[in-house]
Parts: sequence; structure tokens; C-alpha cells
Amino acid sequence: MDITPTTNSSLPTMSTSTRTSISGPSPASVMDPEGDVVLLIPTDKGNARFQINSSTLCVVSPVFRAMIGRYSRFKEASALAGTKANESHTPYELTLEDDNQNALAVVLRIIHMKNHLVPKHLDEDQLYEVAVICDKYDMSQAVMLWTDRWIAALVQNESAKPPTVVGHKWLFISYVFARKELFHKLSQELIFTATTSTDDSTALLMTAKDGSGMNDYIPDSILGEIATCRQQSIESMIDCVHRAVDKYRQPGSEVRQCKSSTKEEACDSLVLGFLIRALTLKGVYPIASSEVMHKSTRDIKGILGDMTFPSKIFFMDNLGMNCGYCSRSYGYSRQTNINGYCGNCGRTEPAMPASSNHSLSCSPIANLNKDIQAIYDSIVGLSLDTFSRIKKEGETDAYVAAEGKTLWEL
Repeated sequence: MDITPTTNSSLPTMSTSTRTSISGPSPASVMDPEGDVVLLIPTDKGNARFQINSSTLCVVSPVFRAMIGRYSRFKEASALAGTKANESHTPYELTLEDDNQNALAVVLRIIHMKNHLVPKHLDEDQLYEVAVICDKYDMSQAVMLWTDRWIAALVQNESAKPPTVVGHKWLFISYVFARKELFHKLSQELIFTATTSTDDSTALLMTAKDGSGMNDYIPDSILGEIATCRQQSIESMIDCVHRAVDKYRQPGSEVRQCKSSTKEEACDSLVLGFLIRALTLKGVYPIASSEVMHKSTRDIKGILGDMTFPSKIFFMDNLGMNCGYCSRSYGYSRQTNINGYCGNCGRTEPAMPASSNHSLSCSPIANLNKDIQAIYDSIVGLSLDTFSRIKKEGETDAYVAAEGKTLWEL
């Protein structure tokens, strides 16, 4: 049974009025009326069929050139050569497994110059399916003028931070169609947001807008680099935690961290105890828990930033005898007023001078958050040039470069 590609509201559809036998495709599926190959796409309703020109396909696709090209040694090339020698001129039938017939139809119409049948707009999922076809058969450059148009309609600002589109599908689209800025921003966002599986600390879990997980098409080299950057960033944050604690572990007055003029050793001890307890409760000290290490970089930054230091810390031994409110002597013995209430002005709040509050000057939270933020801000996205198969910007045709001419002068 032969069928046409399934109907899609935005993608071009094949006519369903004409059904033909296996000997020939329907007229609506003809990309080239003299085409020497019929591509068959198995579906749950039968085979979608496209009559195409093998030479055209081989020009735009190194994969097809290796498979059915003139100098190919694959069995498909030999079979195609046999059909060309046959006087009946029956096209050679080549079955392609696991391809989206609508996406393939779009690409085939572009390379066979049927531009009037190419959709002017694609949504994210449709563009993703086209990217899968172009990546599989290495045909991205052949459709670049169209993908520029489709992407521009979906992404208003490819340099936006955070990106206006998110998820692994867009990372794959930006990779396949060489969108450098978008790829850089999306990979950076995934370094921020990716988590890892509880069963495998190296298996990235990146969730798309629809809640789906990571797809199988993004190259392992890209996923590996994102995983490495994520891991390094988290380890750097955990190192910050240890450095913050170690500062207060050092014995001796010469290394006291207390910012008060009195350099209270008890202040350092209090801060040390606070850090050890708070960071232990957060699961990041002395060794970060596996639960924490599976979280995203952004989540861990939030965990470390969600600590509250006591708002009032006073040490009575070094306080003067004047009230912090009325500036007059307490009028009582120090032993009587150890609770810090002024007997002169009758205040019901502790009468400690604000300048004696160690919380204002000795809290470790600000410096820790500053160091964590510096690490977070240093995270950058990946460079597409490291991974892309498409010719890089600035490269020119060899003949043009040798002759020193522009294309208009040839």
C-alpha cells in the first residue's frame, strides 16, 4: 500500500486522491518526473513515496553520496546502477527507516527547487524534525536560506540572556543549523539548569517545555562538555564552602576573622559553629551529599544563598557602661545589667550600642555569596565552532580566494 505524507497544519501535504501501485509514486510525490530513485518511508499506514533525482541528492548529502553515489561500493549504489542500465527505466526503490515523512518532504522539495510547496513557517516541533533529517543526512547547508527564515520567526533575539527559547530541542536545532549565538546561550542555560540521574551521575537530565527528557540526537561530545562544565562549576562552589569554613578553623589570634576592633576569638568560634551547622544541614559539608550533587548548578547556588546569619551578636565582656540609646551610664553594676537593659531610660530593648553588634561586621554570608556568584557568573556557553560540521564564517571558496575575485566577477 502506498500513501502520501501525513497531513500537518503547517507542513505541505501530499494529495490523497491518487493511489498508485508499488510500480510508481503518486504524482504529488514526484520531486523529479525523471527521477531515478523512489524513496520509501515506512509508516503505520503504509509507505510514503518520493521520486527523486539521485544526482541532486548526492550533491547536497555526503551520506547519500556515500550510499548511492557514482563511485560508491555499497550495494545500494550497485542496485541503482543496475536499474539505470535497465531499458524499462524503472526507478530504484530505496527504503529509509525511522524518518519523518513530512520533514523529509520539506527537505526534498527545497533541494528539488519546488519552493512553492515549501511551508513559509514551521513551529518548534516541525523545525526540530527537519533538523533531525538534515543532521542524519548532513544536508543542513542545502536548506540554510529556509531555516534562517523559520528560525527568525520563532526567535526574536538570538543573543538574549536568558535565551527566549529553551530546551534540548532548540540546542539541537541551533547545532544543526549553525546558530552560533543561540547555541552559546542555550548551552550556557543548560549548564545552569541540567541535573543528573540518581542512577548515573554523568547522565544529564534536561527537561523541555513539554516536560520531555533529553533526546538521542544531540552528539555525545556536546552533552559531555555540558556535563563537564556543570560538574566543574558545582565542585568550585563546594570548594568555596570549604574555604569559608577553613578560614575560621585556623588557631591563633593573628588569623582571627572577627572584624570588630576587639578581635573577639569567641566571634570566630561562633561563626565557625554557625557555618558547620548550617552547611551540614544544607547537605554540602563536610562532603556534599549525592542528592545535592545531582541538582542543577542554579539550584545549588540557591541552596548556598539561602542561609540566614543571626541579626544580633554581642559580647558583654568588652561593652562599655553607656546606654546605646540615651548614652548615659546604666547606673547599675555590670553584673546587674548583664541582660543589657538600660535602667536609666527604661528601654525594653537591649541597650547595646549598634557598633558592638558583631552580626553587622562579622557575618560570613556576604563573602560566601560573593564567591559563589563569581563562580556562577564565570560559567560560559559552548563554542559551536568546536562541534559544527558546517563551514565556518569567513571561509571562502578556494577559487575565489586564489584569484582574488568576488563571485560577481567570475
